[in-house]
Amino acid sequence: ENQGYSVGIYTSPHLISYTERFQINGVPINDDELSLQLSTLSHLISRLQLTEFEVLTLIAWQYFNKIRPDFVVIEAGLGGRLDATVICRPILTVITTISLDHVELLGPTLIDIAKEKAGILKNGVPCVMLDQSPAVLRTVKNRAKMLNAQLTLVPRVHESYFQTNMRLAQTAATILFPDIDLPETLIPRIAGRLDIIRRTPFILADSAHNLEGITMLVAILKTRSFRGHIWYSATRRPDLLIILRTLLLITNKLVIFEFDHPRAATRKDYPKEIFNDKRIQYITIKAKNAFIKKALLQKDLNICLTGSIYFLGDMYPSLRQNGTPDIIEEKSLSRRHIT
Repeated sequence: ENQGYSVGIYTSPHLISYTERFQINGVPINDDELSLQLSTLSHLISRLQLTEFEVLTLIAWQYFNKIRPDFVVIEAGLGGRLDATVICRPILTVITTISLDHVELLGPTLIDIAKEKAGILKNGVPCVMLDQSPAVLRTVKNRAKMLNAQLTLVPRVHESYFQTNMRLAQTAATILFPDIDLPETLIPRIAGRLDIIRRTPFILADSAHNLEGITMLVAILKTRSFRGHIWYSATRRPDLLIILRTLLLITNKLVIFEFDHPRAATRKDYPKEIFNDKRIQYITIKAKNAFIKKALLQKDLNICLTGSIYFLGDMYPSLRQNGTPDIIEEKSLSRRHIT
């Protein structure tokens, strides 16, 4: 896009609206166009018993085929090997971090998950991947060798996922265009990652839903001496206890929320022992609005909102101030709340 090309992006999940999943140069599809695209598939949805993600992926193919952007970036959904997006023939594949997530579907070990992620590799198509653990690297390298897919590894930047992902994107771009003149810094356009969604009180939102993401977020906030409350909620997952203990490293007040989603964790999904910790408060769906209303009156309060992106999407309408949130880089976290 920086070079004057039109770029379509298909991502999942969305934060507020399904329209966020289909974008051209950062502009989401409009509601009318999305409805039109969906209506053209109505005859297939029931006949083929398509899943929601399969329908959305078909919409992406139709929409981008209609608009004809120069390039399209397709984010794989769950896993990769059996994902609906895997039917496309890409010119490049990219693998970010591989961590223990969705273990109930992808398998209990990193190697199991790496095998699923490596399913996006295609015969003769180069792949760019972040440096990983030896077991993960071995798994992906074996797959790349089998498919004659050139594999380029990108080192991580310690405690900076923006810098790490920027290097990954720059490497991908230079593989496609060896003579490209890239800017030194790319401006992130990721809703739900280090968003300032309110100034008074100060609320920072980050969808660090798994342990790896939470650990990175905590490291970022630690280096900037974050002082405030953490508001957290998640979908059901086996590592909730260690996630909560990690969050408690940077706060004396951790508020756990219920939210309305089929996979949302409820009180019974959290380890019982956490409720003996006086630093932890649990807010039910029924009590949520009153709690938020009271908190927003505390102008000097600093809050980091984190967890499932579905949770963030549920909370944004109640918390957002003055329209669109500010998407910020880590280095700009330097105000009264973070030094």
